[in-house]
Amino acid sequence: MTLETKITKIILSHIGVHIDDIKPESRFLEDFNFDSLDCVELVLDIESKFDCDIEDDQLVEVKTVQQLFNLMRGIVEL
Repeated sequence: MTLETKITKIILSHIGVHIDDIKPESRFLEDFNFDSLDCVELVLDIESKFDCDIEDDQLVEVKTVQQLFNLMRGIVEL
C-alpha cells in the first residue's frame, strides 16, 4: 500500500465522503469543511499510524491533500 493510499484511508475515517472525492487538489477547509479540531484529530491520527511527530510549523502551509502527501514523504520512510 502506498503512502498516499494510507493517508487517504486516514482522511476517509475523518470525513463522510466517497474515496473518489479525495483528490490531490482537495482542500481540507474549503472542500471537506474541516475546522481546527478536525485538523488536530487528523494530525494525531496520522502521527499515531505512522509513529512520527509532525511539528506545527510544518503544517502551516498544508492546505491540500497533495501538500499533506508531500509533507509526509519528507517525514516517513516506507
